[in-house]
Amino acid sequence: MENSSQPATDLSYFESLDSVMFRSKEFGDGMKGMAKHAKPSQHEEFRGSVIVVADGVCGLIEAAAQIAYLVGIGDPSSVAGRKGLVNQSQFYQALQVGLERH
Repeated sequence: MENSSQPATDLSYFESLDSVMFRSKEFGDGMKGMAKHAKPSQHEEFRGSVIVVADGVCGLIEAAAQIAYLVGIGDPSSVAGRKGLVNQSQFYQALQVGLERH
């Protein structure tokens, strides 16, 4: 994600789309598992579901980054993105300070 001029993976566009579909299902299954195992305090099963969700999210980000890269290099008029006008970390820090006060 730090270097948008390099591919995230070696997957093709359609392989990346397939990965998005797989990871989305994986994410959904993990979320269902978390809900299922939370109430009866099934800690190990809950932990396993959290890992599945985390892997799904990481896989989705990776596949989305690859798709964005492939779309970007496929369009001759595309330009590299630039940082936003808002510093998100400052907003997050302000939120944390606000939550600590309440």
